[in-house]
Amino acid sequence: MSVSEHAHDHRLDTPRGRSSRLTVLDQERADASTEPSNNQHAPVLSASPRRGPLLAVCGLCGGAGASTLAYLTALAAARRSTGAVLLADTGGPGGGISRYADVETPRSLSEVSELLAASLPVGQLLATTGDGLRVLATGPRLAADCARDGVELLLDHARRRYTLTVIDCGTLARQADQIALAKASHVAWVLPASAGAVDRGCKTLDALAPHPSGSEMLLARHMPSDRRRALRELRDLARERRAPLILFPPPARAGHRQPAGGAGDRAGAAAGDPRSAGAMNATGTPHPQTASPTAATAPAARGAPETPARLQRRELIRLAILIGAVAIAACIVIAGLVAVAAPAWARAWLGFTFPGLAPRPAVAEGILAHNLRSLSGVFVLLTFARLASRAPDKRTARLAVRLGEVILAGAITANVVVVAAALGAYQERMAIALMPHGPLELAAYSLAIALYRQDRRRNLPAAYAANVAAACVALLAIAAVLETWVHV
Repeated sequence: MSVSEHAHDHRLDTPRGRSSRLTVLDQERADASTEPSNNQHAPVLSASPRRGPLLAVCGLCGGAGASTLAYLTALAAARRSTGAVLLADTGGPGGGISRYADVETPRSLSEVSELLAASLPVGQLLATTGDGLRVLATGPRLAADCARDGVELLLDHARRRYTLTVIDCGTLARQADQIALAKASHVAWVLPASAGAVDRGCKTLDALAPHPSGSEMLLARHMPSDRRRALRELRDLARERRAPLILFPPPARAGHRQPAGGAGDRAGAAAGDPRSAGAMNATGTPHPQTASPTAATAPAARGAPETPARLQRRELIRLAILIGAVAIAACIVIAGLVAVAAPAWARAWLGFTFPGLAPRPAVAEGILAHNLRSLSGVFVLLTFARLASRAPDKRTARLAVRLGEVILAGAITANVVVVAAALGAYQERMAIALMPHGPLELAAYSLAIALYRQDRRRNLPAAYAANVAAACVALLAIAAVLETWVHV
């Protein structure tokens, strides 16, 4: 039995026991009329306890592209998901969602919430695009007031009914936008990649309470001016928010007219319209509505997609290899310079005698304890950086983290210089003394530094960081055993 067949038998649980007039489109009718029908009562939207994610797409300044990204995200999900996807805005003069989707509803989410609060019938709520995307959005109009209870009720039931709900929150200027943000399970902050936009975005975020979900992402649209400073400030902002940073190109300007359609359709090929003939999506590929159906639904790569955990591990290994390679290259250069310029002076300065180590457990324990003290500096700084991201004084916390990074970098550099100078001064004797434990110690320190760099870019799970830390400790323990009992 379809949802619409239950319409006269069930009522929506509304605040304070009000009767509901919320009407829901039959999910099977993609071409259903959007004319209001005032004689229907609301069904229970879902009997399932499962709740789909609610993504709030928020522009941190005007013109950030929040409506475009909200539409593209919902459209891609609707095409790839077997469940229904809902896209909505809260009303207002923009009307971007209804323009991009090429459908509109009689009432906005804010207007529907007012009718629900007054226990008045709301008529038919949604329009459906040719791709099966459910839309709750009107054309441009002056923003209406909203009823908090009504907005929260609509969003709660949307999460129970739909696989994904995407809300275009604009610039959070309206009360309904702020309610949707508070109810969201995930938040996408959108802004241009310019220094001025980042400054305005930081002030907006400082004025908002921390989001309870913690599931945030920062999306920045490429801007040609002031790029280096903007990217640096975007990285700092992403670290503070513990959010991944995603950079995307602006929509390309169409270089030709659409081959069919009237004058209004041809005018729609202007820059920034995701329905345009030459419009590009955030990955730089043709927009899904202008691409062929085969191309729009084709998989990006053969085989099963990699999981986020596997991608994180691959990135960690790449970073560790890069850090280790840089350290080895620096040692080779410094050792070569010392061997050519001042080997005798370096031997007098270092004073190594290579007496050898007694093969006793106490010696291995001492080596391990020394190496763990060196390793702990990285993890202490990592913990401090995580705590500093939650500090109320962001500027002071950022400066403190920078100071810690400078101290850590100085200690690492000093260690590399000493080892490299010893290689240049003693050459073969020092190289033999570093085997076979040296590569394992280098791997442990490289993993720890790579983890720090990776964690500063995005909010890594605590279990992931703990696993990497355990791997580093295990490598150092094996290295201590080899250094004590195995001699080349």
